[in-house]
Amino acid sequence: MDERIESEEYAKVSAALLSEAIQYRTVSYDNMSNQDFPLDDPLYDPFEHFYKCFISHRFPKFTETLTLDRFNKYGLLFTWLGSNSDLKPTLLLAHQDVVPVEEASLDDWYEEPWSGKNEDGFIWGRGSFDDKHPFIAILEAIEELLNADFKPRRTILLSSGFDEEIGGTKGAKELAKYIISMYGETAVILDEGSTQFDMFGSSMVGIGVTEKIRMPVTIEVRTPGGHSSQPFPHTAIGIMSEIVVGLEDQKYNTYISENHPILGLLTCAQEHTENFPPYLNWLLNDRLEGNIPPEDDDILAIEFVNSVPKYLQSAIMWSLTTAKSVNIIEGGIKVNSLPEFVTAITDIRIHIAETTESTKKRTYEVVRDVAKRHGLKVIEFDNTDPDTPNNSIRLYASVLGETPRTSPSDPIRNIPYKVLSGTVRSLYPDGRVIVTPVMTPGNTDTKWYTSVSKNIYRYSAGASIADSANMHTVNEKMSAERHVAGVGFYTNFIRNMDEADV
Repeated sequence: MDERIESEEYAKVSAALLSEAIQYRTVSYDNMSNQDFPLDDPLYDPFEHFYKCFISHRFPKFTETLTLDRFNKYGLLFTWLGSNSDLKPTLLLAHQDVVPVEEASLDDWYEEPWSGKNEDGFIWGRGSFDDKHPFIAILEAIEELLNADFKPRRTILLSSGFDEEIGGTKGAKELAKYIISMYGETAVILDEGSTQFDMFGSSMVGIGVTEKIRMPVTIEVRTPGGHSSQPFPHTAIGIMSEIVVGLEDQKYNTYISENHPILGLLTCAQEHTENFPPYLNWLLNDRLEGNIPPEDDDILAIEFVNSVPKYLQSAIMWSLTTAKSVNIIEGGIKVNSLPEFVTAITDIRIHIAETTESTKKRTYEVVRDVAKRHGLKVIEFDNTDPDTPNNSIRLYASVLGETPRTSPSDPIRNIPYKVLSGTVRSLYPDGRVIVTPVMTPGNTDTKWYTSVSKNIYRYSAGASIADSANMHTVNEKMSAERHVAGVGFYTNFIRNMDEADV
């Protein structure tokens, strides 16, 4: 089996499978997250076709052997029963949905975004990296294990949500509830996440051991309407614009808290990389001796960001601070009518050492100052009054998922992490790669699974940071070579966990 997966012939098969998967437009639009959005809406048709026309046809042994339970029609839980029910299951996660492609961006794509074209060693298209690469790699791996007559002792679960990109409330949330009711706890959870990257002269692979809390905040501005020939000094759109600028100008500290996985990455890099910078070495030793700087003057954090290659700086910086961006704004219905109601949504990813309450307070402060300038009332986050009167600004917040916890990353005492890191190293010649704990910059479906396992990890199997560069934007693509490496990874990880004493 291993030789087959490493063959040129199989590489073509594997690339063709990922290519075909991309052609199913399993898109999540924000309005589909509404609880009253019907599951029989035609927007869900590609999800049904994806299972019936692709998964069940292209993976016959998988479909025949594993049992399938559905949740909200499109959430899929595949179960491969092991021979020993006393062993906790291995749980693999991968979501089916992808983000939309903006019509205005079509001319910027080198290849048509739904073509799945295999060109110059890459599979092009929306979802090629996020998240059809790991999903298809898992399906391929299990199909190959079945063809090789592998019989697991430990039950293997593949849980696939269909709304990860819009919060996971209909998919992963329901899947997680069922899994914990059936199994209590799993031995390990592995989802999408970090990749391979180069740092300080060495090759490293990050294993995401935690992620930030995600808290979208909705802001509503309501003011009187009227004819645009007799405008007010500031319309609702103008007032909202001030709020948006205020939020963007508001700075959060960049710092490494005592519980941040970046400390693990730094100590790992200090010990194992070839060119760890001397000044960073001195700063890290000072920190490890217990000298904790104030949050607004963390020289170690700033120096670390400045010391890594430019292509890594953004990901590292945003893992060390609260990230926020206003991504949706709506208001106004006619060019000669003053807008009465304007809405904006800001997506906030909260630093691991901060809280939802402290972040709400800082958001409120920006809104309060704008409201005061314009004589508007602020209706705060916890106000349950459903009415939003004229001349007011209202705030809503929703926390997506459970509070993340940091999973253990000690390879000596923690067996699942040891199995995972060892399996990762097997992908590289002579195991010459440094595996290190990191914080995954984005959110994953694991936010709904924190009660399912103590050992939750996030790793995009076989992928490099170059593969993740264009996710959620134009020219998303996945290396065909690294995709098939992901297949090999999952065959090994499943077998290695099957033998692990956990």
